[in-house]
Amino acid sequence: MGAIAVPEIEASIDFIADKFNDEKPFYFHPASGAAINTEEIQLSNIIWDARSVRLHSMRDANLSLEKNGFCYVQHKSNYLPYDGAPTEITTDYQMETERMMQSYFDAEFVTCYDYRRRKNSPVTVEAYDPDDPQHVDQVAKGAHVDITIGTIADFVTRLLTPEQQIQYLSPEYRIRVVNTWRSILPICEDRPLAVCDYHSIDPHDLIPTDRVYPEWLQEIYHLRYNPKQRWYWLPDQRADEPLVFISYDSQSGSNARYCAHISFDNSLAAPDAPPRQSVETRTLVVTRK
Repeated sequence: MGAIAVPEIEASIDFIADKFNDEKPFYFHPASGAAINTEEIQLSNIIWDARSVRLHSMRDANLSLEKNGFCYVQHKSNYLPYDGAPTEITTDYQMETERMMQSYFDAEFVTCYDYRRRKNSPVTVEAYDPDDPQHVDQVAKGAHVDITIGTIADFVTRLLTPEQQIQYLSPEYRIRVVNTWRSILPICEDRPLAVCDYHSIDPHDLIPTDRVYPEWLQEIYHLRYNPKQRWYWLPDQRADEPLVFISYDSQSGSNARYCAHISFDNSLAAPDAPPRQSVETRTLVVTRK
């Protein structure tokens, strides 16, 4: 079955419920190995609102990172197994991602500061280790954006030296946080990624949410459902077709400044399709305006 022959499908996506007017949504990640009694400790107050959403194909669509907040590119990694075999994601892959970002954006400075491998399989609370980049995490839940505009300034300053802050945090430069997401199986059928067109999102539907870790606090956006949202996916995404999408852009205007995203159950996946395995990166990209 060719991907181009499947222009759109229906899928269920979890959105955050419209109930958080008086309390802030959160979820808590205990330390690895911590004995947590979930009957006594509330790990999350989030309530999900599952909605059926139409997903349009990215293939042959007139989409761009600048306009819509996401795209896919042709790029074969030299440091991934492509067959799902157990492997560590090395600094070589980080550096390869940095070279890809530098070339794509003609960037003056890049640093790939985070990478995560995910598999569509359960991970217990006790086994989860947020401090271990080699930990194979389960797929994320709920449509979301990885960072909020309110927390980006502190976040960026932690990634730059004092000298770099003086140079790059000035009106002459544009700061982006850019994600890549790719399958490490030949074809991604199980739990592919869905992304939402930036210009179809009402900012009022972005709900700041706390991710509470043992040693730090991270704020992200979860997305409320809105029928005006327009969602896309990449049918039969190959391992050499990484998705690239924006988590933050300092430039305001007609450009996309973030990309809401989430994986979904693919009704077109073969019954014996292997569980999704993917690797994602987050990179700070600095370009001169």
